[in-house]
Amino acid sequence: MVSTARSRTVLPEAVTALGNDRSRASIAAAFNQFNGCAGATCLTANDISDVAFNLFNLQNPVTGGFVIQTPTNFTPLGIVDEAGTETFTYGFFPTSTTRTLQRNNPLIEVLNVQPSSFEQHQFSTRLDGQLTPNNNLTGTFFFSNFPGLDSFPDPSSLVSPFTLRRADQNRTLSIADTHVFSNNLINELRFGYFSLNNTRRLDDPFITDAFTNDAVGIINPASLFDSSIATRRLGHFVGRRSISNFSLGGPNDSFNQRKQVTFSIANNLSYSTGNHNFKFGGEFKRHQFDTDLPEEQATEFEKFDNFTQLLSGNATEADTQYGITFKEFRFKDLGFYFTDDWKVNDRLTLNLGVRYEVFMWPTEKNGRIGNFDLAPFQSCFTGGGNLALCDNPISGFIVPNNVQNTGLAVVDGAIGVTQTVNNEHTLNGQDLNNFAPRFGMALKVTDKMVIRGGYGLFYDRPSAAFINTI
Repeated sequence: MVSTARSRTVLPEAVTALGNDRSRASIAAAFNQFNGCAGATCLTANDISDVAFNLFNLQNPVTGGFVIQTPTNFTPLGIVDEAGTETFTYGFFPTSTTRTLQRNNPLIEVLNVQPSSFEQHQFSTRLDGQLTPNNNLTGTFFFSNFPGLDSFPDPSSLVSPFTLRRADQNRTLSIADTHVFSNNLINELRFGYFSLNNTRRLDDPFITDAFTNDAVGIINPASLFDSSIATRRLGHFVGRRSISNFSLGGPNDSFNQRKQVTFSIANNLSYSTGNHNFKFGGEFKRHQFDTDLPEEQATEFEKFDNFTQLLSGNATEADTQYGITFKEFRFKDLGFYFTDDWKVNDRLTLNLGVRYEVFMWPTEKNGRIGNFDLAPFQSCFTGGGNLALCDNPISGFIVPNNVQNTGLAVVDGAIGVTQTVNNEHTLNGQDLNNFAPRFGMALKVTDKMVIRGGYGLFYDRPSAAFINTI
């Protein structure tokens, strides 16, 4: 149990004047008490939007108080969110109206403390077996689970706990068989398995009907596409500039899954003769990366510059998106190497070698990799393209030849009119020149001094996470 889990947030001083009466009139009066408004620039009950009214009255199931709290301990910051007035829009075009209202809300800093929990369960084991006088089998296994509850996923801004439930799991298995054919010939065969499964979601109290966009009056068009709680949940509200340390609701990645599984098999053969010790072998890896990242599908209201914007329902930016967020990527790696430890004489030893790597393009199990082919549009960038082509990029979109229908008409209709390419990755330019030379030396200058040096060129595949953005 981590009793010091905490968040520092910025709030308007007006919340200190709010009690249990959070009517529109009371909210307006509390802000007018501190912002120095006069006449028509003062807030009225009618200026408080439905969304703001519901947010100010939303109660946190963990603390038992309001999500936007009435703090008793706070620190005045001596600044306001934004000085002066601003013109805000009410209603929707063409019947929208405008109102000029006072901003100038004095700010306070509040420290929130709420217990979080983190557990770690792990064990490892090793088994060695002498199968025959010339054959040895070794196996190791590592197991770990890391469940946890994170009360403040936005630790520098969250106004009240929005607890994330984390569940991270790791499994690692390694098996090696070593066979001695002779005094100068030894073979090692290795098998490896690696699994990492990281998931997170909002904790149960925050995925009830009370904590949804619908409940506070936000219409999210993405809900027509996906009715899961990851989309219906209450969105994320974020301030900027003077109120950048203000946020409300679970963050974008409140619901996600990252599961990576890698199988590998490798063989290494060592052969010694004279002054040479040769080693050569190869390795094959198969990666599986399953990912589900709804991200902003639940909406994010960003860049509130002042709290009067929030009260009047005028966010600077509002985001939502929708689509098939679950992907099952597959990709393979292949490598070969050769080295020679050459003892030139009693004073000089050289290590010479080369490795070759192939990192294959990622594919998606159901063909969910869309892309754009720029080749037909090159003339558009050199001034020779015609308007029919350059003004209509539709023909540039491509999908792989293993693409599958989803059962969703809006997606399947787009798949049906999109160009299909003759591969499963929609990419060009497979990298096939990854030759990696290695050179090392050890020079014995005197009985007390040895000079060592080396040079190598190395290639590797970065974390599979780079394909999240496809």
